[in-house]
Amino acid sequence: MLGRGIRNEQFPVVSTDGGRFPPQFLPFKETQHHIIFRTSEEGLLELKGPQPGNWFMMSAISPSATSNGCSTDLIVRVEYTVQEDIITIVPVFQDYQDIMIFNTISRQQYYRFYVSNGGSAGNVTITKCSLRQGEDMKKQRVSQCPVKIATSPLSLPTQYNKAVNCSESATADCSVQLITKPGTWHYLSVTTLEDSPVEFAIAVHLKGCRSSPRQTSPMLVNKIDTGVICGNTGRRPLQLIFPPSSAQAGDICGPFIELNRRNRPGFFSFDFALPGNSTGPEMLSLKPGENTVLSFSIGEGDIGGTLAVELALILSRTNEAGIMRETMGCLSRGYITTPSYNHSSTAGYTCANGRIILQNSTQAANGIVFEQIMIPYPAAGQYYLTLSSHCYSTTQHRISEDCRKTPIQVLFSVHSNSCISGTCGRYGQCYQYVSGGVLFSTCQCVAGIYTEIQTIFKFIILIPGRI
Repeated sequence: MLGRGIRNEQFPVVSTDGGRFPPQFLPFKETQHHIIFRTSEEGLLELKGPQPGNWFMMSAISPSATSNGCSTDLIVRVEYTVQEDIITIVPVFQDYQDIMIFNTISRQQYYRFYVSNGGSAGNVTITKCSLRQGEDMKKQRVSQCPVKIATSPLSLPTQYNKAVNCSESATADCSVQLITKPGTWHYLSVTTLEDSPVEFAIAVHLKGCRSSPRQTSPMLVNKIDTGVICGNTGRRPLQLIFPPSSAQAGDICGPFIELNRRNRPGFFSFDFALPGNSTGPEMLSLKPGENTVLSFSIGEGDIGGTLAVELALILSRTNEAGIMRETMGCLSRGYITTPSYNHSSTAGYTCANGRIILQNSTQAANGIVFEQIMIPYPAAGQYYLTLSSHCYSTTQHRISEDCRKTPIQVLFSVHSNSCISGTCGRYGQCYQYVSGGVLFSTCQCVAGIYTEIQTIFKFIILIPGRI
């Protein structure tokens, strides 16, 4: 038997012996494809809507085959097709004018739109829906639009992506809420549920913290009456293509900081620092109730190590009695995700598209203590660490307005090394290997010693070639 794992921008992770990662040492939960087939057979894996970028494949032979002295030659062939006829939509990002596209479709139509930096969420809206029926294709307005909308970042939507059936909507207008990846293309499909052609208007509205000011002018026009520009007729000389939008309040935006990379000696050894000179852990001042977003990039040559993020809370000597201060961070790839409170979570806070890291004044009462999360073999891409802070009265169990005026001081560190901070504990050694032209690090345990670290890395050593 031969098994293969395939993953985008990241090494596949497969456990051949049931090994598990410890809680603080987990890869991101992103899609990984698998295929298992017998030798001498041809295996086929069809990926619909693959994301752009580098793909990695891992191949492994079952232990029963290797014990019999068998060897296997693997031949890989990759083919792809490109979807044509994709319509581009101009999204509205806290702008003054609504922009929409009028379209008539008979089956399925793909669209795309670009999310600029700062766009963290949005919605797709379909309005003015009608059916074209009869020999003369007469337009007939409908109470519910008979279409289905599916969305996906970076790639065409598939059956696994979020979809909304507009025919089940309570109103004639249909909307899909979505979480977006800043600085990337997003795709959506609209599929009809009727045999007759469907006419509608489609628009995309983005939310977030845009880097440029809100645009109030100029606005797009489709008619200029030059006869009344210089006259005093009292008529409006401009006719707008799209109506002004309702006032859109921007998100409460805190600092957005692009971290600087500093390379260190050794494989996969580097860290990220605030702009300016710094030699130790970075210090930040967080305003309660406001998000601070830190951004950094992981390249293709960095994915063979382990990414670590550390966070510590600094308490002042005059820390108020009965006041609980807490800070939390959400580390995600591609998404700007704010930590959210979840009653069902044991930690209290969750991170929808990444990993959560937490610190509170109880943990820091006896000095500076760093909380740490580690990401083995981090995928290439843009990462965001969104930091938030809160303070509240432990006796009244509510937010204290007085302590909200005082910023919370934190220390953070973002760094990468081979294995676990360049080591593998008392009973292991850190090595760098090359497989399929790809360099990666892994731990090898001392002979006769079986520890949790061996369980962690035993399956990681089966690392991929690139396709």
